[in-house]
Amino acid sequence: MSRIPFYMEFGCCENASSHHNCLLIPNTKNVKPTKDLTPLLYTLLSGKKETSAKQTKQAATTDPLIHDLSCVLISHINLVESKEMRYNVESQITEFLNRMQIHKDWYREDNTRMELLHGFDNIELILSSAVDFNRRRDNNTLCKADHSLLAKPNRKPVRHGRRRPSSKTKIEEFRRT
Repeated sequence: MSRIPFYMEFGCCENASSHHNCLLIPNTKNVKPTKDLTPLLYTLLSGKKETSAKQTKQAATTDPLIHDLSCVLISHINLVESKEMRYNVESQITEFLNRMQIHKDWYREDNTRMELLHGFDNIELILSSAVDFNRRRDNNTLCKADHSLLAKPNRKPVRHGRRRPSSKTKIEEFRRT
C-alpha cells in the first residue's frame, strides 16, 4: 500500500479550497431550517428510491451544501417560467451529472471517503429530480402533488416606517419651488 506524500495531499486540499470547493465544508448538525423546504423537498423527491430520498431529506437538515442546493433548485423550479431557460439549465445539470459519473468508482473503492460519497449521492438525486420534474412539466404530465412546487409564494412587502420619497423626487420637488 503506497502512501501519498504529505505535501501532495496538502496541495490537493489547497487546490480544492482555492477553487472554493464547497464539498470541503464539514457537516453541521444545526443548519438553520427553511420553513417551506421540507414539504417541497418531499414533493420533489417523491417517486425516488425510499432509502436514497430519506438520506437526502436528512442531509438537507444537517448539511449546508445540500440545504442550499435544495433551496436554489426549488426556487428555480418555482420562479423560472421560460421553457428555454429551463432547457438550458437542464442541459447544464445533465452535463454536470455525466462528469460526476466519470470517476465515481475512484471514491467507491476508498471507504475513508464515505461522507463525500453520500454528498455526491445526495447532489445527484436532487439534481436528477429537478431535471425529471422539469421534463414532466414541459410534457404536461405533472401529478396533483407536483403543482405545490409551482405555487407562487404569498409574500407581503416589508416596510419599516413611513414611505419616504426617493432622492429623484426630492430634486424634482426642489426644482418646482
